[in-house]
Amino acid sequence: MVASSDLLINVEVLSSLQLCNVDIMWPEEVTDSDVQVSTTKSQVLLSLQNGTIVALNCPKSVQLKSGAQMCTVVNNRRLNIRVALDTKACLLQSICSDLASDIRSLSLRTPYDVLEKCEVIASCCSCSTPVTQTLKFDRIRQMPASDWAHASEEWFCCAHGTENEALKSESVAPRQNDCFFSDLFFLVKQQVLSGHVRYDCEDNAVCGGCENVLGVKVASDVKLWTHRVRWVKASDPTSVVYYQCEQDLMVTLIDHLSADSFGANSRIAFVKNSKPKTYLYLGVIDTNLTLLTSANDKKLLLNSTPEQSAGDCISQGKRGRSDDGTKRSRSCTLRDKDVQVHLTKQNVIKVSYKIVTGECDETERWGDDVNVHILNCAESFFDAALEGITESGVGPQPAIASGELFGYIKR
Repeated sequence: MVASSDLLINVEVLSSLQLCNVDIMWPEEVTDSDVQVSTTKSQVLLSLQNGTIVALNCPKSVQLKSGAQMCTVVNNRRLNIRVALDTKACLLQSICSDLASDIRSLSLRTPYDVLEKCEVIASCCSCSTPVTQTLKFDRIRQMPASDWAHASEEWFCCAHGTENEALKSESVAPRQNDCFFSDLFFLVKQQVLSGHVRYDCEDNAVCGGCENVLGVKVASDVKLWTHRVRWVKASDPTSVVYYQCEQDLMVTLIDHLSADSFGANSRIAFVKNSKPKTYLYLGVIDTNLTLLTSANDKKLLLNSTPEQSAGDCISQGKRGRSDDGTKRSRSCTLRDKDVQVHLTKQNVIKVSYKIVTGECDETERWGDDVNVHILNCAESFFDAALEGITESGVGPQPAIASGELFGYIKR
């Protein structure tokens, strides 16, 4: 016997295509004849051979077209079901998604908005130890990484010149009261750090309070990893001015990349400076996807005696009227032996991803491809990003011939 908590369910709501892509990882092997699929306005109904019905209950904002649907068994345990969506509901959902995207872009705060001309202190996000002196930045500038339109040309030119042959005069290099930033780190002068920060043998800046790695030394500057420091008001250390965790940074970074000339098909290669180097390669598929996931109950699924078919069950459900005036089922009346799975809605970014260890021909091609953004990042950020993506979805599923997998990033 298998509990419904053993079912892993993802439902992608594709409003532009007017369909749902239902992906279910079954706890045991199944065949096409084991499961019959039908729908009501708010449910996907799986009728098993033993008479048990598994009802996937959609939230109110997702409306389906009633009728039979196509079900395909993949790899013996995975069910893939295509379900048609209600046309009017799709249009409304698309409008709401566009509005939500516009609101997000307008409300997005950057260091431009909150750090310039304000007395702040950077503190360790783990133990709140102050890691910089009290600072009042004269300039806050975007660095080349994800937002080339606002990139700091002077930092780029200085950073890519040698000590004896700078590409630009030192007069345009970052000054002590300057703060340059990217989505992944802040660049400040080493002199502004507090006495609570020390360097290890690999030039990592380490918090004296909790021993967490805060950043890395770069020439006379130091990169403070954005997810490792919390900017607070100097007058009130409990008042947070700016902070982003790993998940927020991933979303912000992808939004920035998707807004530029490369569009929604942006590709990113995060590099962890391990030995050998490790790459997390992401291809952005959809930046604003509605995903339904399961909150399973503990009722039993299998080994029940047949009583009623899915069609009989549907006939007892509540009924509404379709656009042509005919009656249709809004929901199915279930029995004690049947299983209800309530789906919850969330907005996600869908990506394909792969892990590459060491340098190879593929990583060299990424370096030569203008559409691939190669970003060095902290080991802690790399690990958190990988964990968030690999733990999403219904298990590993090949995406394309190159061996990339699908995953989701929660907004």
